[in-house]
Amino acid sequence: QDIPWANPSTLDEWKKDPSRKLDILVEVVQWHKERDNRQPLCIVDDKLEPSSSNPDIVAGIADPTLCDKFVVYCAFPTSYFQVTKVSDDHYLLFWKFNDNRYHCKIQNSGRDGPRVLIISNVGLTGLNLPCANILIIVDSLWSATDEGQLIGRIYRPPQQRLSIYRIIAANTQDVFLNNISFSKAAILDAFTLSNSKFTLRNQ
Repeated sequence: QDIPWANPSTLDEWKKDPSRKLDILVEVVQWHKERDNRQPLCIVDDKLEPSSSNPDIVAGIADPTLCDKFVVYCAFPTSYFQVTKVSDDHYLLFWKFNDNRYHCKIQNSGRDGPRVLIISNVGLTGLNLPCANILIIVDSLWSATDEGQLIGRIYRPPQQRLSIYRIIAANTQDVFLNNISFSKAAILDAFTLSNSKFTLRNQ
């Protein structure tokens, strides 16, 4: 009989039965919050490591007056509780996107305030968040078009740099959904970028 997962009430309880995906989320946020404009992390031997041998190298064009801000995508608002509970246990401040008040708050938040905004599918359109420069996709999207919409919430003028993390758990439906998304993108690119000699012509 399957034992239902219970929300931990303390960090010690969390460590007894953790979620690898949420652990990775916390690790990525902590890495970038320690110092602004850090090089992104990458997977090496199943561990997160700096993408540069010198972790103090600044990533891209950096404005010293700005601090790193994050957008975390979870497909369903029902996931917010688990994410915020884990973030609270690690003393990280997250905003949940419920309406435009939180959109404005993260724009105006400084280094000591909440710098992470959690959004779901309702945030895929209509939001402008160029104040953020790090996107963490916790749940795989069904199509590359939806992912493009998500990325477009952040990567828009005046944004000049963007780091994107896709957290994909091995041996789960994440791999299947991610493959579907990339396959759809390949089909769409083959159609839209095809050579003119393969297009239909009027007789």
